[in-house]
Amino acid sequence: MQNLSGTLIENYRLEELFFEDGPVQAYRGVHTGLKRERAVYLIQHTDRELPPDVYMAELTQNAQAAARLDSHLGLVKVHDVGVMEDVSYFTTDLLPDPTLAQLLERVERNRRHLALPDVLDVSDRMARAMEHAYVKGGLFVSLQPTGIKFRPDPEGTSPSGYLPVLTDIGITANQSGRFQGHLPQSGEMIREFGFFIFALLTNLTSYHPDQPLDFNKLTEATEEWPVAQADRMRQLVQQWVQEPVADFSAAMEQVLLALKQFSSLDTPPKQVSLREIYEYLVEPVPPPPEPVDPPVSTPVEPETGGEPAPMSPAQIQVIGLDNQITSYPLGTVAMTVGRSEQCDITLADPRASRKHLQIEPQGVQVMVTDLLSLNGTFLDNQRIPAQTHIPWNPGQAVRIGGTQLLLQSGLADVLQVPVVAPLPEIRQQAHSPESLAIPSSVHIMALGQEIPISAFTMLPENRLIGFYVPINSPYSVEPGAVETIPVYVVNFGRVPVNLSLKADNVPPAWVTISQPEFSLRSGEQREMEVVLKPQAHHMSKAGNYRLKISLTDIGKPSEENQSRASRSIPIRVKSYTDFVCTVEGEQVGSELTISVLIINRGNGQETFVIYPRSDFDDGLNYEPLITNLTIESGQQAQAEIQVSLKKQALFGATKQHQISVQITGAQGDKTKPVVFTEKSRLGFG
Repeated sequence: MQNLSGTLIENYRLEELFFEDGPVQAYRGVHTGLKRERAVYLIQHTDRELPPDVYMAELTQNAQAAARLDSHLGLVKVHDVGVMEDVSYFTTDLLPDPTLAQLLERVERNRRHLALPDVLDVSDRMARAMEHAYVKGGLFVSLQPTGIKFRPDPEGTSPSGYLPVLTDIGITANQSGRFQGHLPQSGEMIREFGFFIFALLTNLTSYHPDQPLDFNKLTEATEEWPVAQADRMRQLVQQWVQEPVADFSAAMEQVLLALKQFSSLDTPPKQVSLREIYEYLVEPVPPPPEPVDPPVSTPVEPETGGEPAPMSPAQIQVIGLDNQITSYPLGTVAMTVGRSEQCDITLADPRASRKHLQIEPQGVQVMVTDLLSLNGTFLDNQRIPAQTHIPWNPGQAVRIGGTQLLLQSGLADVLQVPVVAPLPEIRQQAHSPESLAIPSSVHIMALGQEIPISAFTMLPENRLIGFYVPINSPYSVEPGAVETIPVYVVNFGRVPVNLSLKADNVPPAWVTISQPEFSLRSGEQREMEVVLKPQAHHMSKAGNYRLKISLTDIGKPSEENQSRASRSIPIRVKSYTDFVCTVEGEQVGSELTISVLIINRGNGQETFVIYPRSDFDDGLNYEPLITNLTIESGQQAQAEIQVSLKKQALFGATKQHQISVQITGAQGDKTKPVVFTEKSRLGFG
């Protein structure tokens, strides 16, 4: 379908296309009479098996059924339904972003998980909305996180203060091909709910019920839970996603009762509340304030017998992302810092929380307190604990995201400590190691650990940039499997840098880096991933390797490699076993020759054992009885086994015996059949 923005559909003017999936389009529209914004969905007739009038009638019937569901807060309200030529349309309330998928994506980027009370609240409300849509309207609703938005909770019954709302209420499911021509039965909705719970717990932004789930992710998401409760949650989710049930309503009540047993669990430290992440995404980033030139104090000689001239007031200088400096006077009452315009100091930094930090003079000290921010507050590159008063002295830098705060002149009178050097001089020497104090350790947010600076590999030319790779033991990987090596890159300087990350010294096909070139802001730290995946092939030799990881400042090239730092990481490629074999038999008279061919597809030398057996072993001779073949990686070898009768009968009917040739390797056993024909001497009975 073409973009119809600017056209009229009945009483609605289509303003902006915001969604398209096959024959389905969604627009932000305005009712020309009521002057109200609505979401307008258009569905074009594409089903060639149905006549257009039948297709449109079924679609209209679904939309009308959805319009009768306006009594449930968890379902978006449908307003108008209609048909124009070969296009059906319906309109709903227009809810703002973010979607649940956007929330989960943000939580995942911060290596956190959604707080369990929010998971239980959202899942309970969506389960009841799903049941209401099916029982009252006969509609199957998808619980995809991309189709769930939020609105304020007027009653205050949810822990987050926001109610989840299903915007995908099943009208277009069949038309978009999501269910390949059929709508699921009621029993399959428990499977849908199981996938939804898995998504909430593991930050999965979308799923497909026909694709298997990686339950290792659920294990990681619940690793901080008590063992019994974590095991129970995994058992429940596995049970829900496996088989459809017959009675949806009864089963759903059992599901919700099962979830209530987790409501008493304490929130682990790596969890973040839905309210905090929602308001972080919703709150618009204010424009940077107009820079204010700091007052220049000129020394004034005191007159003889008079009083000395007063110093300029104490100030907080803020260095923004654009390196503009803004000064704020430090008074005698507490000040708040954050993205909200309600704060005393408003930051144009997307990594700042709405209310991020409090600054409070207390006697001869200035105290800073992190207000449970999402990304943390750093004092001289050390993360400070939340809701704890920490002294802030002149000369110490407070960092929020990529924004720096410094105490400036005037504090000598207030705190009786030396005044810090003027800021412009520091910024001019931002690439000089002598201009900034490198901390003795760094708090890696993704790890939740303090790492000594000696463990970092720094750029030789600019020792304010470096990276850290955890090495407790060699990273090991089996060919065909994946090993992820985390690399934590930090920028202690006060200017952004453009960097590249490279891994070599092993076959290039083994290594993948998702973003080999990236920018790093002042004070920022970032987790990168080097993904190691040797191919399942005999050329991926088993053994120990040294993977060289290199970080380069690509914005400042140097022929002497002074802008590059490298470190060798020990890795081990495990043994990989695989083989194929063929077995053929050729019989002449009463003697059978069995030929066995084995190809070693593993990545190391391997010994194979060949052993024939049958239901007539007492009457057969095998020469040899057991054969051992040692084969190098990628090579093949052949063995022969002679089979004969121990005693040939004079009379008797012809008989056939099946011989099973078993080939055993490290991977396991493979068995191939061969037929031996027993004949009497005279050939008749």
